[in-house]
Amino acid sequence: MIQIKDFLSCAILRVSSFFSLPGLYRVARLASLVSWWLPSSVKRVTEKNIALCYPHLSEQERKRLVRKSLHETACIAVEMGPLWMWPPVKLMRHIVRVEGRKLFDDAIASGKGVIILAPHFGNWEMLNIFISQHQTLHAMYKPHPYPNLDRLIRQSRERVGSITAPANHRGVAIVRKALKAGGMTGILPDQVPAPDGAELVPFFGVPAQSMRLLPSLANKSGAVVIAGVAERLGDGNFAIHFLPVSQDIYSEDMTLAATAMNAAVERCIAINPAQYQWEYKRFKNGGGHGGDPYA
Repeated sequence: MIQIKDFLSCAILRVSSFFSLPGLYRVARLASLVSWWLPSSVKRVTEKNIALCYPHLSEQERKRLVRKSLHETACIAVEMGPLWMWPPVKLMRHIVRVEGRKLFDDAIASGKGVIILAPHFGNWEMLNIFISQHQTLHAMYKPHPYPNLDRLIRQSRERVGSITAPANHRGVAIVRKALKAGGMTGILPDQVPAPDGAELVPFFGVPAQSMRLLPSLANKSGAVVIAGVAERLGDGNFAIHFLPVSQDIYSEDMTLAATAMNAAVERCIAINPAQYQWEYKRFKNGGGHGGDPYA
């Protein structure tokens, strides 16, 4: 069964790469309508997360945000074929605006290591495309269970100059070495970490298990930390945003540093809340207001 799913996944990605992004977004629109009207865990988790993070919104406002979020999630799925297979020069033509560019340029010019705090927003693969045209990006990567799909993903990232490292102690050592040498890494800061690497701090005012890895690397390496996201503009084009991060991110106090990290993620989400990955169970493992909010 895994072999069949692996083959079909790769085939669908290759076929989708022959279509334009606006054309694929029409497919995403249909898929999001299906996910809106039919019961699904994606919709249920999205509703729960948005209710927890935006309690001040009316019921109608939350429904509109959920519906937009489902559409943006479908857009991520249909984009992956082109983003993993189109030549980088072609993809770069779809980046029409870069905001906060001076932050990015100054971080590189500092001669220190650079950590890009890159939450699950918009399309992080497009952010990788942009960054890799200017600096070699070292990024930790958890292998996909489908071997052919895993190979396709790694090759797609490495074709633009990224260096992938395993998401384990060896990978952390590779990233730490790169940072000390003045290199760059990108870290997704909003994944629920293992209990021994977690700090319980607010995310939109709700307690959430949050990683210590990023602030720990910042503190020990002396690297510059900036936030970065790629916003989907809806017409097949993207805007890259770089945002400053509070100096608290460098603190030895992991509670203070992790709080600053989550605050940076919140500022990224504020650019376009519907483009955040709300279907992820961000408040599991002891987060939320007690118990499992997704039960």
